[in-house]
Amino acid sequence: MAPQLDAVNADTDLVTLTIGGNDNSTFVSAIVDCGTAGVLSAGFGHPCKDKYGTSFDDAIDANTYPALKSALTALRAKAPNARVAVLGYPWIVPSAFEASCFVKMPIAAGDIPYLRALQAHLNSVVQRAAQETGATFVDFSQVSDGHDACRPSGTRWIEPLLFGSNIVPVHPNALGEQRMAERTMSVMGLG
Repeated sequence: MAPQLDAVNADTDLVTLTIGGNDNSTFVSAIVDCGTAGVLSAGFGHPCKDKYGTSFDDAIDANTYPALKSALTALRAKAPNARVAVLGYPWIVPSAFEASCFVKMPIAAGDIPYLRALQAHLNSVVQRAAQETGATFVDFSQVSDGHDACRPSGTRWIEPLLFGSNIVPVHPNALGEQRMAERTMSVMGLG
């Protein structure tokens, strides 16, 4: 986070950021590992959960949470007068398996709830770190429901792993970034 910290100082009045999802490759590893397991199982069962169990959650607790606290504490020290908004993550996968989505997000049926729970856990850890460091957490869990990577272009906020329109898969697209910005401005009382 050093380059980002160099951009703020005591005169900074507002900082918005997403943080944590790429730490320890949490999302990338989970999506790639679960996608591989999903392809190998032809979409049946919960091969990712069977293989990885709580390892992704354990990494969030052991590594991501302390890194979040450290980064947000450093941010607060560098920009003590800033209002800080820490954004949660919009839903990546739908709430239930959709066979039509398997081509874009090759996650087995039983691993969809596993990944949703992992994302909810990460968001709860981000929220806790934000609250403990005096930042405002911006929750997207309700407003992003139905805008996951399985939705069609123009509805989805997150690009799928395969056949998306964004060069970086499983990240927000322009619509997602716009909606996230609007929600953040609303929560922060801006505009």
